[in-house]
Amino acid sequence: MGITAKSLSAVENWITIFNQSGLEGLMTKKRGTAPNALLTREQKDKIAEVTANNKPNGVGLTGEFWNIPRLRMLVKKKFGKEYQSDESYRRLLHFCGLSYQKVEFVDKRRDEQKAVEFKKMLQTRLKKGAMSMWW
Repeated sequence: MGITAKSLSAVENWITIFNQSGLEGLMTKKRGTAPNALLTREQKDKIAEVTANNKPNGVGLTGEFWNIPRLRMLVKKKFGKEYQSDESYRRLLHFCGLSYQKVEFVDKRRDEQKAVEFKKMLQTRLKKGAMSMWW
């Protein structure tokens, strides 16, 4: 490393590119898609259109809501491609205008009125500063 703070191989690569293409070869070029993108922009737009206008069961999949496994099946069904990580599908959901949300399970036997009363009782006791617990 010298005054460029780059490795010798990087500088040699730049010289080779300059000798082949001149200054134009060294200019940063805008890319249409990421170099490792699995789907093209048009394919992503098609997935966004399908998810916006249909529920999974409307396109031959099971379920009412889009999630990662269903999106994976849709991409494989439409384009024969499959991402390796769930993060890629989360990003695709975001691209489609959807958000990934984990399900919050609520006990069906829960009495909402009793829950509200219990919460008020706890808040009252906390305000008084006197609260006991027995185990």
